[in-house]
Amino acid sequence: GGSGLNGLIRSLTYPSGSVSVALPPSSNLTVDVPGLATLTLGARQLNASGLDTLTNLTVLDPLGSYGFRNALGVAGLNVTAGVYIDVQPSPGSSLKGTGLREDFALGLGLLDATLGLDV
Repeated sequence: GGSGLNGLIRSLTYPSGSVSVALPPSSNLTVDVPGLATLTLGARQLNASGLDTLTNLTVLDPLGSYGFRNALGVAGLNVTAGVYIDVQPSPGSSLKGTGLREDFALGLGLLDATLGLDV
């Protein structure tokens, strides 16, 4: 149920207000540290919940003679990225072993937050 933009979001997200997106390997960043190792930073998944908690959506509202106000308010938004770092020692490096891969999650939670941009 529900109407308006939050209702539309619930309808599009079957009705959880959440989305999950698998990210392609092409989004990885690889950095070579000469003589030491190759580092790869990657993101596997991006999850967002609370997309249906909009409290304010203002787009191009006139502000003075030449400006515009834009704002996005949410009651509760959570964004989590599943990321990893992979370290592969270079041949002859002082780093020993077969390499290291660490998986972890980075999260951002907003509660009763508004982001504004006046231009």
